[in-house]
Amino acid sequence: MATVRTVVAQLLIPAMNAFRATGQTARIRLLDSAANEVAEAVAAGEADFGICSIPMLEPTTRFELLFNDPIVLALPLDHALARREVLDLSDLEETPLILPARGTGNRLLIDEAMARVKRPLYWTYEVGRSSTAMELVREGVSAALLSKFAVDATQVAICQLQTPVSPARLAC
Repeated sequence: MATVRTVVAQLLIPAMNAFRATGQTARIRLLDSAANEVAEAVAAGEADFGICSIPMLEPTTRFELLFNDPIVLALPLDHALARREVLDLSDLEETPLILPARGTGNRLLIDEAMARVKRPLYWTYEVGRSSTAMELVREGVSAALLSKFAVDATQVAICQLQTPVSPARLAC
């Protein structure tokens, strides 16, 4: 099985625990990778199935929607905007932002949304992993645009974005 890292804690661990609780003893090979690598692993036969947000444009694979994972703004709990439920991008002009690295599934969604509204989004930090962005937010470094599945709401504030960023469409 291949998967994006953001669904491991909230989706896969409970599923694997439930699987084992029924007495199953099968071995599970888990490839945790970026979305494009997950799709490639399935297409190449390295994984029987994958969970990712980028459909593989390969005639031998099927992309079936499991659920949508919205892009949200994660903020340090003491941030001035942390008490707001919904924010417009203009509210973020003075806020240093953490964005996913170019070429990642979530970055593509964010860049597409910014192009649609013809508004550039300036980042201060660019990171390859959502867990790195979460660490930076938790430690008060900055705010991050992340998939909701990647955000631990017990440690940071979450705000919805008024400017719609298409949700990550997680599928297998």
